[in-house]
Amino acid sequence: MIVPLAIAGAAVLIVGLLLAKASSNDSGSGAVEPRIVTAERRAFTATVPLAATVDVNPDAPGSYVVTARVDPLVLYRLPDQPSAATVKIAGGPPAFACASVALAIVPAMADSNDQGSGPSPESFGVDEGSGEVTVPQAPTGRQAKATAETVVRCAVPPDVRVFPGLRAELAVVTAQLPEAIVVPAGAVEPESAQTGFVTIVDDDENEVRKPVKLGPSNGSEVVITEGVAAGEKVVDRVAIQDPGGEPDSGARILVR
Repeated sequence: MIVPLAIAGAAVLIVGLLLAKASSNDSGSGAVEPRIVTAERRAFTATVPLAATVDVNPDAPGSYVVTARVDPLVLYRLPDQPSAATVKIAGGPPAFACASVALAIVPAMADSNDQGSGPSPESFGVDEGSGEVTVPQAPTGRQAKATAETVVRCAVPPDVRVFPGLRAELAVVTAQLPEAIVVPAGAVEPESAQTGFVTIVDDDENEVRKPVKLGPSNGSEVVITEGVAAGEKVVDRVAIQDPGGEPDSGARILVR
């Protein structure tokens, strides 16, 4: 059984809410009215969805793998040894489970605008006071370029028909819970990776803001480990939206 990762789920939740709020500020026509939903108790699977492509398997010519490049920060939300993932190809075969899934470190792809890793001759100078040649400092932070990157690879089953270059969604499973209290991600105001607030509608139709503890999330829904009971009504204020898609509280945010 996969261990629940509360921090991982909450991080995906925060990314989804920020993207949705930014989208809603761009145009008034896409605004979504708050809705009242009921907190459910049910089985829950948390995933980290990643944008991916279909490639030829470098270790087994004639077979294929689904590959997703992973931003280093996203690695905090993934298990060290992923054991399960599913793949969905738009316009392709039905969603399928990976035959195997693993993290791999590969050489980083070079930036097409990168003209070299070292300083150019024009960047050297001469100090007017001492006459010494000055050398520019090495780039730091965002200016620095990584020499390697991490990817998630999963083997495509031999009975699934795919082609190199197809775009896919690779959803890495991070937690499987037989029972949990689940609410839409838009119902939660995250305070930190483990805490937030939910607005409850009581029997008198009054809205009450309550602190809650957060569990795993799949980007569109989040587990509440403390603060909300099954059957309670909560206010869902934000519709999570797929990039380029219509507002949909059940949509998922792809990260890379």
